Amino acid sequence: MQIINSFKRQAFTLVEMLVALAVGAIVIMATYASYEMVNTQYRKNIDIANMHTSGRSIMQIIERDVRMAGFEYRHTSGTNKGKKAFSGSITTPLDIKDSGNKCCDEVTVVYDHAQDVLDWKGRVVSNKVERIRVRYWAEIHLSNKGNRYRLYKQKDILGQNQKILTGPKLGSKEVMADYIEDLQINKNGSSDGYLYILSGHGFSGGQFPHGGIYKVDVATGGIIDKITVPSDVCTHKVYGGLRHDPPNAIAIKDNYLYISYDTRHQAGRCTKIAELDLITGRYRAIELGHHADGMTYNPKDGFLYLGVYNSGFGAIDTRDFTTRKMMPQSNYGRYGPRTNSIAIGPNGYLYTGRSDGPYVDIWDISTKNLKKVGEIRSYQPSSTLTTTALAFDNKGNLYSGNYNGVGVGKTWLKPGPWRRFKYDYYYPKSFSKGGTGMTFSSGSVKDDFLVAINLTLRTKNQYGKDRQFKKKDYQGGNFKIDKTDKYKRDTFSTTVLVRNLAL
Repeated sequence: MQIINSFKRQAFTLVEMLVALAVGAIVIMATYASYEMVNTQYRKNIDIANMHTSGRSIMQIIERDVRMAGFEYRHTSGTNKGKKAFSGSITTPLDIKDSGNKCCDEVTVVYDHAQDVLDWKGRVVSNKVERIRVRYWAEIHLSNKGNRYRLYKQKDILGQNQKILTGPKLGSKEVMADYIEDLQINKNGSSDGYLYILSGHGFSGGQFPHGGIYKVDVATGGIIDKITVPSDVCTHKVYGGLRHDPPNAIAIKDNYLYISYDTRHQAGRCTKIAELDLITGRYRAIELGHHADGMTYNPKDGFLYLGVYNSGFGAIDTRDFTTRKMMPQSNYGRYGPRTNSIAIGPNGYLYTGRSDGPYVDIWDISTKNLKKVGEIRSYQPSSTLTTTALAFDNKGNLYSGNYNGVGVGKTWLKPGPWRRFKYDYYYPKSFSKGGTGMTFSSGSVKDDFLVAINLTLRTKNQYGKDRQFKKKDYQGGNFKIDKTDKYKRDTFSTTVLVRNLAL
C-alpha cells in the first residue's frame, strides 16, 4: 500500500497538466513571435541593403558610360600616333529620351572603347578599339505580385578595328535592376527643348491672377504645363491696400526660372526678381538694385543680362548676384540702346528689342559695340507694336512676342548692316495670350555637358505602415510621382560632367 500511495503522490492532476500546457503554449508563442519579429526585421534590413547596394552600383555604371559619351580614341604610338582610330566622328554622343510624367527616361551613349592586347610576356603589342553604343531603358514587368519596372542595358558594337560596321553588331539585353520606380536623366544646361511664354497681359483673375507662364512644346504647339508666378515678391500700397506687381520678363538657367516684375507706382520701379525652382516650386526674392524689362541668361559667362525700357542694359553674375558689368550708355544716334527685350543669339551676340518700334539691335558682348540693326515688320500679330520679348531656340530661330501673340523668324532676307527678319506666324495650340516674356530652355549656347541622373528604387516587399511618397521626396526630373503604400523607397542622385562635350 505504501508503494501505491507513493505513485499516487508523484502524478499530476488534470488541472496541473492544463496549466502546464497553457504556460508551454505561451512560451512557444512568445518564442515564435520573437523569432518572426527578428526574422521580419532581418529580411527588411536585407531588402533595404540590397536596394541601396543595387542603387549605388547602377549609378556608378550609368555614370561611367555617360561620362565617356563622345570620346574618340586617338592612337598613342606608331605611325598613326595622334590620329583618330575611326575616320567618322560621333554625331550623336548622348541621346536622352524624356518619358514625361511617367517612368522612365532613356539614355543612349556612344564612345570609343580601347583595350590593350598583351603578348605571352605581358607586353602591350596592340590596341583593340571598338566604337560602342550603350543604351539604358526600363520596361514594365508583369508578375503575380503586381506590375513593376525593370532596368535594362544593351551594348552594341558600331565599329571595330578602325572600321565602322555597315550594320551594328547588336548585344544582348541585360537586366540591370528590378523594382525600378523611376529613372530621370536631364541635362543641367538650358536644354529640355521647351518654350516658356510669359503672358501677363489680360490676367485679372482665375488661376493666374498675377500673370502666368506657359510651358509650350514648339513641335506640337501644345501646352505642357502652367506655372503660377510668385505674387508677393514686389508689392506696393495703393489707396491704403496692398497691390501685387505683375510679371514683366523671364529667363531660365538650369532648373531655375527668373522672373522680373513691372510697376510704375509712385514708390518707384520694382528692383527685385524671383528665382523659382521648377522642380520643388520654392522661390526666393533677389534684390538687383535696378528694375529689368528684359532678361536672358548666358551660360558662357554665367551672367543674367538685364534690359531696361527705353534705356540700355547690363548683367549680373548669377553665382553671387553681386558682381555686375554694364554695357556702355554712349549715344548711338537713332540706334541708341532702348532695350525692351533681350536674348543671346547662336553667334554669341546679344539681340535687344527696341521700345520705339519692331526693331532688333545686335551687340557684340566682348567689344560692347553695336553690330547691326534689324527689323521685324513682317511679324504677323502686328507690324507696329513694340517687341516685348525675344528668345532663340537651339536651331537659331528668333522668336519674338508682344501683347498680341508670338512670331518666329526663320531666315534672313538680305545681308548688310540693316537686316530684315522673315517671320512665320507662330500661335501655340490652345494658346490665346500674347508673349510679354519668353525664354527657351534649349538655349542657343549649350551647356549640355552637365547631366543629372536620378534613380528611385523600392524594396521587394512591403513593410510597416502606409507612407506617401510624393514629388517633394524626389530629387529631380519631371515625373510627378505620388504613391501611398508600405514599400520603402530611396533616391540616388548624381551630376555627371561629360568631359568630351565640355572640351
